Amino acid sequence: MKLISLAIAALAAASAYAAGDSSAIMATADLKGTAGISAHFEFSETDAGVSVTVSAKGLAPRQQYPYHIHQKLVPANGDCTATGGHLDPDRINVSGKPYKCDPMSAAETCELGDLSGIHGNMTASNSGTFAAQYEDSLLAFSGTNTILGHSLVIHSASGVRLVCGNIVAD
Repeated sequence: MKLISLAIAALAAASAYAAGDSSAIMATADLKGTAGISAHFEFSETDAGVSVTVSAKGLAPRQQYPYHIHQKLVPANGDCTATGGHLDPDRINVSGKPYKCDPMSAAETCELGDLSGIHGNMTASNSGTFAAQYEDSLLAFSGTNTILGHSLVIHSASGVRLVCGNIVAD
């Protein structure tokens, strides 16, 4: 029965894609680490770019957490420090120049991977959870601005990499 359900879901996705419904293209990222924090991201293509849905738990209540797409994948050992810098294919943030992301002119002033700079930090609720959904017109599933083959990292307010996970196509 499960196999039939999977086959039907695959046919529905293929039909939606063939009909021009690009929301069938999806990717996810599951972030885990040793900090007791976990997060789940879902990405789907829309006419405006990419829809991002995020949920996180295990956060310290009322604390802010920056989060970014990083250049490299998380290795098998889970080392978040091995993910390199923020995804920045347009080289917005170059050494020696001050970096200041302005969400009103994100394409010109923000690293592609600076999700918290563009959309705001994760701010934990009183119960240590966070949930958000937004559209990002700069992200893509192919080309220079692809998010596939990269990772996501949630940082502490001081920049320590707390949890990470790879963005994978579904």
